[in-house]
Amino acid sequence: MTKTINTWKYLQKTNYFENHRLFREFQIVNPKHVKELDIKDKRVVEIGCGYGRNSVYFAKHAKKLFVVDVNDHIINKTKKTLKRFNNVQYYTVDNYKEIPSRLDYVYSALVFQHISKEEMKEYIDFFYTKLKKKGKIVVQFNIGDSENIPVQAEPMIKVTEEFVNSLFVKFLKVEYIKDAGEKYIHVYAIATKE
Repeated sequence: MTKTINTWKYLQKTNYFENHRLFREFQIVNPKHVKELDIKDKRVVEIGCGYGRNSVYFAKHAKKLFVVDVNDHIINKTKKTLKRFNNVQYYTVDNYKEIPSRLDYVYSALVFQHISKEEMKEYIDFFYTKLKKKGKIVVQFNIGDSENIPVQAEPMIKVTEEFVNSLFVKFLKVEYIKDAGEKYIHVYAIATKE
């Protein structure tokens, strides 16, 4: 299995994220569709919580929030952002499989474009088993000319709509929210378990 996790761990060791514009210009980011999710009193996972930009919204409204990121260094930054909340549990890519079952939502933005297709499938398949009936996975992908997306050292994985559809074959239904960028399309797949 081709994995990008070692690249991410290396980037973290070299303080790559300390100098990344998204982390330097820390701001709370809540895409419109996040606010439309019915997470009140629900159990939510956020894959790729970063320093907690979206996690604040989830922690305010969810009954329980489980956040996942590459290692303890980033998780410790997330803990500082979320220190006022007592409904959050923290995991790294090394122990996320310990997250309990009966989840209502699994959310991920700006992560799946940076992990291998095998890792994408691994996450979707794993969290499918953790979702309760009618639970949802909401994941953002970039579809299009990913070679032209301006990045520094980050791996950028190009996917097609057909590939994204193949990840969700077990689900009852999949809806898409598309947000066109200049050279690629952000696609949020909202997949509902039977």
